Amino acid sequence: MHDIRNGNGWAHIGTGKRIAGLDLLRGFALLGILLVNAHQMFAPWDFANDPIALIAEERGTFIHWLFIDSFVLSKFLTLFSLLFGVGFAIQIASLKAKHDGKYRLIYLRRIAFLGLLGLVHGLFLYGADVLTYYAVTAVFLLVFCELSAKKLLFSGFALTLIVMFWVFALEWGDGLSALILFAGFALILLTVWLLRNRGLSTVIAGGSVSLLLAAILYGAMVPPTIGEGNRWTQRQQAADAIRSQDEGTITLGGQEFAIPLSPEDLEAIERMLLSPADRAKLTTTAFRDGPQSLALETRINQFVSVQVAFLLFYFWRTLAIFMIGVGLVKWGLFARDSRSLYGATIRWGFGIGVPLSLMATYLKVTVATKVSAMNGVATLIHEASVYPIAFALAASVMLWSSSAHAKWLQTVLASAGRMALTNYIGQSVVMLFLASGLGLYGSLSRFGLSFLAVAVFLVLALASHIWLLRFRMGPLEWIWRAVTYLRTPAHRKD
Repeated sequence: MHDIRNGNGWAHIGTGKRIAGLDLLRGFALLGILLVNAHQMFAPWDFANDPIALIAEERGTFIHWLFIDSFVLSKFLTLFSLLFGVGFAIQIASLKAKHDGKYRLIYLRRIAFLGLLGLVHGLFLYGADVLTYYAVTAVFLLVFCELSAKKLLFSGFALTLIVMFWVFALEWGDGLSALILFAGFALILLTVWLLRNRGLSTVIAGGSVSLLLAAILYGAMVPPTIGEGNRWTQRQQAADAIRSQDEGTITLGGQEFAIPLSPEDLEAIERMLLSPADRAKLTTTAFRDGPQSLALETRINQFVSVQVAFLLFYFWRTLAIFMIGVGLVKWGLFARDSRSLYGATIRWGFGIGVPLSLMATYLKVTVATKVSAMNGVATLIHEASVYPIAFALAASVMLWSSSAHAKWLQTVLASAGRMALTNYIGQSVVMLFLASGLGLYGSLSRFGLSFLAVAVFLVLALASHIWLLRFRMGPLEWIWRAVTYLRTPAHRKD
């Protein structure tokens, strides 16, 4: 048995042996991430997570949004982050076993390359890059990696709860309600520390639930912000305005410009105060028609906005998930038969997560016509649903990996997972070529974008499988390893 307090599974991980199922799980996570990212790669970001029809007479937009919002959005990103945490734990253990005192320097070279690659990716391919903040967060992981499995898991889950309500407080304009809600969950965390005193724990838990209910009820009574109107309607009007443009022209602030935009046009636009609809038009023009300078400027602005969100929220969220990943490795989850644990995770994860996610999606629909505190409640519930669903998905794939069902599909997905870094960057390269190089940006329906994402993923996964028949690792993985160890690793198979 593996003791969660001491984390006896740590030594086993340093053997260098690949863990069955993790490559398959990485490939599965890459598919889910592309399903979400495709909508940001082919349409203005304001449209990405709302049921906005992108083309004329588009059908099934709302059904597609219901599925993505309830079962895909944030779930696969969380899963991907968890796998990076697991991967960093395995790397640290392996480096400590082989290089002892030099392992920190080697590890820092490894994540420095990851951060540099993420910077290039974010600036030139896709603004919502995750590799940059994975690299930054991985530096701080060194501080916590020596903690026991119990402390890592508890700290990770506690920080996850705190982060949930931090972002909720950021989004919710009513500070009093946010403070009450935050205090309620702080008391719930305190309850965990006082479980031995059942009487006191019951009182605290009851008070916490009462505060939460009071905050939610209060939030439901907060009137909508005057003048905001229906967010979805406003964004649909912006999408319609893009489609109504005459070919070869763009109208901004009532002034018409010829496409492609000239340097003089760009200077004039820079001085204009653009509406959300105009900004969406300009973004579409930048990525579909150019000029490249405008596309680069737009992507840089997107990348900077992601880094601001990283500082405020995603750093803490990612650190929490990384700590959980390292804790699971040190606990020895992958060093023993965990099928019964996976089964329980599937039952409880889907049983808790799916109803919460559906509830959050329902709340988003009911409050779509106004901006009120209930928007924040919907966001909070959705964030709470992400973790049980992500863990249940992970457990399902790990169980699948130990079965003989659809072995051919397992092989293809695992090939994509073994080359996860190459495929993550490769997906962006292909999608950028299709969106900007072939001019498909803003011209595909929601279902069309999802079908395209699946097709691109499968092509790259098959290419990965063919590549790995001859080579030991993907091209970017090979470069990453060379930079890490400052020597040329073996590449071709014997």
